[in-house]
Amino acid sequence: MSSPVREPGGVRVGRVGSDEPSGRNRRGPYAPTRARRDAVGSVALEIVDELGHEAVTTALVAERSGIAKPAVHYHFPTRDHLLVAALERIDLSVDIDTINNIDEQPVESINFETIIPRTGEHVFSSEKRLRLYVSVHGQSATPGHPAAEYFTRRTRLQLALFTKIVAALQVSGRAHPGLDPRTTAQQVIAHWDGLVFLGIHDPGFDLEAVLLDGIRRIVGRNWVDTLAALTATDAGL
Repeated sequence: MSSPVREPGGVRVGRVGSDEPSGRNRRGPYAPTRARRDAVGSVALEIVDELGHEAVTTALVAERSGIAKPAVHYHFPTRDHLLVAALERIDLSVDIDTINNIDEQPVESINFETIIPRTGEHVFSSEKRLRLYVSVHGQSATPGHPAAEYFTRRTRLQLALFTKIVAALQVSGRAHPGLDPRTTAQQVIAHWDGLVFLGIHDPGFDLEAVLLDGIRRIVGRNWVDTLAALTATDAGL
């Protein structure tokens, strides 16, 4: 193992043969900057879209971004960190305003048919992105993996959003009134992730259409529509 090298006066400057930044330079070229992190994440996603997530490496990201390899390594210590950065760049395609303002929307206008395309299209649109999502999602089950925090945060946000949607559907008579909104939201997330995995091994179906059809069944929309038809004044019942 290489030993720390010290300048006169005992200042630690890193290890010989490593990419570790020196103490003196930590606030210089190695200082964390949002612009540099964003640039690296964008390049990582470009590589995913072009070559697939298997091709993402620190060396290739450094080459394409024009950022020195030690600097890339400083911000993203492992290849797994780069893949998570690519996922975070994909998330920027989400219509954040629609999600953040959902509490201000009329209850009648809130539905999964509007939200799903705005939160999932960026993943559904590409097989390479689907493979990235599935691969990193699976690894997130490992404690301490860089993706663990990302997917925990993502799931928490999804759960909060979908719970609100289910509650809004119930208030407006478009979901079964006996459902627990949070439990139903969990079922929607499980349905979503299951279809994403299925799309990798059995491609060729319309993932978004099947997802929305399943959600209708989960929230009891078919039951609501049937009840409405049976109790309609012109139904003759």
